[in-house]
Amino acid sequence: MTARTMLRRYWWSLVPPTDESDSVLEPRGREGYTFGQRYWASLLGITLDPSHVDGRSRVHDIRRTRGMLGGEEDPTTVVRVRVGIGIIGLLLPFAIPLAVVITTLHEHGNGLPGSMSASYYTHARNIFVGGMCAIGVFLIGYRRSQLDNWMSNLAGVLSLGVALFPTSKPGAADSGSWTAHLHTASAIGLLITLGLFCLWRFPRGTDRAQLLSKQTSDRIYIGCGIGMGLCGVLGVLDQFGVLAFWTLWPTPLYVAEAGSVLLFGIAWLIKGWNLGRALAIGSVPLAPATADRGANRRQGPTPVEPLAAVRGSDRVAEIDS
Repeated sequence: MTARTMLRRYWWSLVPPTDESDSVLEPRGREGYTFGQRYWASLLGITLDPSHVDGRSRVHDIRRTRGMLGGEEDPTTVVRVRVGIGIIGLLLPFAIPLAVVITTLHEHGNGLPGSMSASYYTHARNIFVGGMCAIGVFLIGYRRSQLDNWMSNLAGVLSLGVALFPTSKPGAADSGSWTAHLHTASAIGLLITLGLFCLWRFPRGTDRAQLLSKQTSDRIYIGCGIGMGLCGVLGVLDQFGVLAFWTLWPTPLYVAEAGSVLLFGIAWLIKGWNLGRALAIGSVPLAPATADRGANRRQGPTPVEPLAAVRGSDRVAEIDS
């Protein structure tokens, strides 16, 4: 296969054919769509409607919800993403001080950081930056409902901001650099977004057979969300000097940051384990309940109900949990 043929296949594969007679080398649904529209629709998981000829760009009302829940992301992948985020969240607060202690055994003093962010200026910098970048990538790759996608994308970008824009160096005269401000803003936004996952998004869904009962799981999610809020309050009190009497390590700020990371790690881990157990015992199907993709390519797009109807359907309630 020549490079030209491969490019033409990719060029026209972004919109499914309108009928069975379309060849893989012929234009597919070109009416009204530019290549840019097809490219971004493919990138964002939006299903374009190739049946119209009025020259206007239009998408199915279903948008990404049916495309993602029905065939673009299988539940097994979601389990792995959730568990991956949870494991990193559980290990990171302990890995940082352990790495600092190990790397400073022959140096004067222990050099333990006053916060997780301050570990950027220790030997554990790569662990902190790598862990936050990994969490950011996992969050950006997380796919559930449309709202969850936007929230996880935002949280992923903020996590990358925490990793790539270091806080001010402890003891430095100039603590108001623009990178430090971006770091603080990213950390606050990340805490709020992940807290909303625990308090709002995770308790949704219907009751089913899983690792922990829905009632127990919801209590853990909400408890983790409340705990993250209390950790945020602890960090604010420390910044205003209210906890000046606290001189031992771990410092209030380290407790606040580590506690937040631990709590959201617990919530994501349990959420992933619950879905994994549900898949194992069959209370949630392994494969999305959609028609064969090959058949869809031959027959073209199937009619879909309005977005409001889909959001209220039992299928979304079953999978989006």
